[in-house]
Amino acid sequence: MPSGSKPSTLSIEQTAPVALATPESLEIMPLRRVDWHRVGRDVARLKDRLAHPLADANTWAATFFGMAGAAGLGIIPVATATTAPDGWVFPAFGFACGSTLLMGILCVVFGRDAKRLRDQDITHICEEMDEIESHHPSLTASDADATPPA
Repeated sequence: MPSGSKPSTLSIEQTAPVALATPESLEIMPLRRVDWHRVGRDVARLKDRLAHPLADANTWAATFFGMAGAAGLGIIPVATATTAPDGWVFPAFGFACGSTLLMGILCVVFGRDAKRLRDQDITHICEEMDEIESHHPSLTASDADATPPA
């Protein structure tokens, strides 16, 4: 600033009320970066579980049970045929029926386990969100229980 010159000043006169945006009025909630990353890791883990091939084990189980039923019902016309089938036919149908039935049962068991893990992940994410919301002073009980607009 040149010597001898006066510093410039700015004068503001308020003629109308001014509304300032606050986190409550904007319906925003500041999040700590560590909380954001923690929830992000939980969601990524859930995404990995949903991408796993056994995430849709019920579809595989239904497919295997259908194959077992088809092999089991396929024995009936072979058994009622007027000419005797070769010696390998009955064991082949029995093996096909038994193995696909076993695979269907395994898919049901693994599917239940995968569903339990998914449910645990979802519960954990909900608990994390509740814990994060509990640290925010502007949230009231009615805000926390409100469902977001569609």
